[in-house]
Amino acid sequence: MVKINLLHHNKKKIPMTVTKLTIFKQAKILDAISKNNQYYTVIFYKNKCINGKKTTEVRRNSFLATAYRYGTTYNATHPLTEAFVSTIQNYRTISFNQMFQKLKDKYNDNEMLYILSMFDNFINEKKIQALCKKVFYQYRRNGQLKKAFSTLITYAQVRPHDRFASDMIHHIDFQKYKVLYDEMTDLSFDNDALYLEAKLSQQQLSTTQFNRVIRLLQKEDRVFDILFANYDHILQNLPPISISAIEQFDTLIEDLLPDDCIISLWEKLLEHDPSCLTIYNKLESKQAYTTIVHHLIKQKIAIPLDLLVNAIHQMNGKQLSRYTEEIFPLLSELIEDSAQLEPLIHHCIIKLLPFYSIEELVEKLPNTKLPIARKLCKMGQYENNPDEQLALGELYFELEQYEKAIQCFEWEMELNPENPKSLQYLQKSYQAIGDKEQANNYQQLLLNMPS
Repeated sequence: MVKINLLHHNKKKIPMTVTKLTIFKQAKILDAISKNNQYYTVIFYKNKCINGKKTTEVRRNSFLATAYRYGTTYNATHPLTEAFVSTIQNYRTISFNQMFQKLKDKYNDNEMLYILSMFDNFINEKKIQALCKKVFYQYRRNGQLKKAFSTLITYAQVRPHDRFASDMIHHIDFQKYKVLYDEMTDLSFDNDALYLEAKLSQQQLSTTQFNRVIRLLQKEDRVFDILFANYDHILQNLPPISISAIEQFDTLIEDLLPDDCIISLWEKLLEHDPSCLTIYNKLESKQAYTTIVHHLIKQKIAIPLDLLVNAIHQMNGKQLSRYTEEIFPLLSELIEDSAQLEPLIHHCIIKLLPFYSIEELVEKLPNTKLPIARKLCKMGQYENNPDEQLALGELYFELEQYEKAIQCFEWEMELNPENPKSLQYLQKSYQAIGDKEQANNYQQLLLNMPS
């Protein structure tokens, strides 16, 4: 879970745990819970954290309720949630009078109205509507009818149930503007950015519309909004994911996120398009070999063999042991040529022997005709036979299980102290595990043996 410190108005730090992140129009909404189970909502407008408030209820038809219903929600463990929260660890709650003054100093009337409307779950709705009327009538008295209408219809994007805005939008004086805004013709992001972005955020965008939104976000340097927009745009389109979309997304996340978040995001996108080879290549570049094997096995797609083989070679025994039940049948199914299959199975056995008994591994091998399978069967027969400890040790040595090989050769040396072979293998085994002192000791014993 992602931890934050929400700074209360009296400077007291309240440790909190984020529960979810919701993206809706220009807002990012963080929900969090304190240790004493009090719920808080932190609302961001574009790049800025505006305010955080204790939340006891979500009012019907409020912006918050609408955002939860129609926005895109990411749980607390989603890589995008973790990445976003990690950029700002401290948030400050302020009174609404303080918030109003800060907004007034920073934003024009239209934008301030828009932002305040996002807090209609916490502020008296009549106060917000009063500000709407003030701004609207000010433009109307000055003969600026298009600006007056723009205020109403943009405000309605946040508060669609406001009766005053709804009535005035349908007033006969504004019908020509209503058509203009409904059809979004001749509107520009220079003059109507708030409305256009809010409206387009609720649609499945064409490539042209998407690029228009991205240009606006780039102009305002809203890097996380660009990231969210690209991620959602990929998910909104049916697979296969285009290579250009992946490369564009890759550029964004490489500049913005740590490797663990990047790997998690590629995993999420694999759920959308399980056969996307370009994503597997991106995971390979991050050395996420366990992730590659997990998804290749899980998705049961047409598997690129070289990708699977390379991933298996790079994984350690503990990682590979999680997929023992699936990996041997899968390899046997993909590789019909025994000469090609044998070295790969051999490699897997070397990694898995520390985690499984010989009998367990024999049971898991679907192709018992392979040399490695016959070798394991022999080892099973030799295990409890004192007369075959040298042969068993040689097989363990061949499979790079040097500690077990040493036990066998030491036993053999006790039983047959005149046989130099056990000493030779002990010297080699200790050399292999990096114990030069012991290796030299056995080398010396070999030299001192009577010929």
